[in-house]
Amino acid sequence: MTGFCNIRCDLNTRDTKFDRWEIVFYLTIILVASALRLWDLGFRAVGYDESLHAFYSYQLYQGEGFQHTPLMHGPFQFHGIALSFLLFGDNDYTFRLLHALFGIGLVLLPILLRDRLGKFGSLATSAMIAFSPVLIYYSRYARNDIFMVFWTAALVIFMWKYIDEGKSRYIYLSSITLALAFATKETTFLSVFIICSYLIVISSTDWITWLLRKPSLGSSKDLTVDMTATLEYRYWPGYGYLYGEPLLRHTLARFSNTGSFLILLVTLTVPQISAVFSVFQKYVVDNGVILANTSGAIGAPAGDLLFSIGELSVTKGIILAAIILIMLLGLSVTVGVRWDRSLWLRAAGLFYITWMLLFTTFLTNFVGFGSGIWQSLGYWIVQHGERRGDQPWYYYLIIAPWYETLPFVLSLISVIIFVIKGNKFTRFLAYWVVVTFILYSWAGEKMPWLLVNISVPMIFASGKLIDITINSINWKKLRLIWSIQAVLASLACIWLLVLYLVSENNWLNQDLRFLSIGLVAMLLGYLYFILSRKLSPGTGLKLVMMTISCIMLVFGLRLGWNISYTSTNTPGELIVYAQGSAEARDVIDDINEIAEKSGGVSEFGLSVDRDTYWGLLWYIREYDNVSYLDTSDLSNEPYGSVLLVSENSQKFSDKYRDQYTSNQEFMYLWWPSEWYKPCGVYRFQGCLNVSNVADAVSKKSNWRDLLHLYWRRDLSAPVLSHNAEVHYD
Repeated sequence: MTGFCNIRCDLNTRDTKFDRWEIVFYLTIILVASALRLWDLGFRAVGYDESLHAFYSYQLYQGEGFQHTPLMHGPFQFHGIALSFLLFGDNDYTFRLLHALFGIGLVLLPILLRDRLGKFGSLATSAMIAFSPVLIYYSRYARNDIFMVFWTAALVIFMWKYIDEGKSRYIYLSSITLALAFATKETTFLSVFIICSYLIVISSTDWITWLLRKPSLGSSKDLTVDMTATLEYRYWPGYGYLYGEPLLRHTLARFSNTGSFLILLVTLTVPQISAVFSVFQKYVVDNGVILANTSGAIGAPAGDLLFSIGELSVTKGIILAAIILIMLLGLSVTVGVRWDRSLWLRAAGLFYITWMLLFTTFLTNFVGFGSGIWQSLGYWIVQHGERRGDQPWYYYLIIAPWYETLPFVLSLISVIIFVIKGNKFTRFLAYWVVVTFILYSWAGEKMPWLLVNISVPMIFASGKLIDITINSINWKKLRLIWSIQAVLASLACIWLLVLYLVSENNWLNQDLRFLSIGLVAMLLGYLYFILSRKLSPGTGLKLVMMTISCIMLVFGLRLGWNISYTSTNTPGELIVYAQGSAEARDVIDDINEIAEKSGGVSEFGLSVDRDTYWGLLWYIREYDNVSYLDTSDLSNEPYGSVLLVSENSQKFSDKYRDQYTSNQEFMYLWWPSEWYKPCGVYRFQGCLNVSNVADAVSKKSNWRDLLHLYWRRDLSAPVLSHNAEVHYD
């Protein structure tokens, strides 16, 4: 099949049989990916968010229950970690174990889309996921983003499987996946928007005809053999000449597979977006109605009290929210039943049972129904303007190419090609990449862990581009000797160039440097000339591109290893954010040792101020006598043999310092340097503006320094840190 058809044909030739070499490659990728994600999971110090997630999961594991709060996103993560504790015990390894397993599962997902991605595309996609520095790191980090990107990829795969095959099982799997996604994180709304907006376009012949109440022409199966003899043959405006009247109005039940999947997603999602009406609360707030509270239970409905039922205070906001929810739920049921009563009811049952069990912690916390159906979205509507992290609009344009160089470059190429010469699937990949990047850049909160949501669409698009490239080469006409020559020469030239640019030694004078660059350029030109004559102009370029892609894939593996193992406890990397320091863990080890000598942690007393309490919560989970101090009130006398206070509590620390025999300062948390922010944000760190960017680009030496930095990753910019003090009795 030609490369053109590979791009343009809507359905590629389906090769369902796996070759032996393919199975070997998959097994190798899976083994390497498993080792990268499972080995020494407890090595890194616990991050701030990890501490919260692990602690509340630990409480659930201990039988103390769990109450959903949108501040920490959905309940799925907490139930999953608690299950890991139940099976394997509670420690720094097991609270990250589920995330690592999902990271491995993500590597396997492209195999399910092999018929669309292609044999080589599926393999390349799995390899890029396995070796992605960002996905490796966040598969070893206890945040729900790796779960979220798994659900999103799975939903995309089930969508295309249903569009191609129309089997009900993909409807059921999609319903369960969507419920798990909503129970994981509110970024599900962005994922559903991306998928539905594309489905709206490609199913327009379904819903436009339905909205206009236009009948659709029936097939021959809709007419009996002798009906044409008895019905009048006449012209119907808009439909041409027909026997009798147009028989079939285009109802929901007659939607195509594409339109049917759109109905499923919309009907299951509409009740979940009830809180979006809170954006209009300014028109009703004077009447005592609040749809998304900005204080107290942020995002929850509130307002003037109407009456109370036991401990439940029923306000005007709650009544209006309930009316909106019931109306939207009724609308979704009506549309779903009219589409396919049996199929939709079963799918909705799977969705709501899964959703309800998780948000109510298996029917032990019915408050979770309200917080899940309304407050989940309401909270983040309120928080959108807060811009947590305060990152610039171009934040992902900085960190995406820095950590995901290969998929970033290949996805740029693929977007252009797929838009110009694509089919429904490839254009979806292009749309997925572009809209995901735009939405996450627009969102108020921009954090490094959200990069996983951008990386996966780029990787899928890159994998498909690689499949098209490989299939477009006529391998029968390609002599092995020229292939080897192309690969080796490309490796030699690239390695020589990199070695020269990153060398710290002045091993060449200026003239020889210029000459070496010229020789490398001539060698690359000669290589392309040979390949163009022996093969074709495009084939030589494709081989060079594939060679460079293989090199960058290995480099990604090297970078992922460094971030997750070599420098994971060392401040510097831009994707490592609000990370607990190794010093903090050492301090806790010292406290544990003292506590054991004093009779055990259950009897040992310590005081912790509110600035350091949350980040250390996981470490001190077994201490029963912990005093939580508000150090702004100097009269709050510390309790116990150890005092942990933030650097912001200096006055409190100075007042009670004499009660303790020794003290030690340590780094509590750290953040990477934010030199990329616009000038005026953090002046002491350096900044970006048009003049200093233009000046940096114009200097040749800066390009060598940039490549050196990219290769060595030795960021010299100062990190942001939050220090603390420990006082020992």
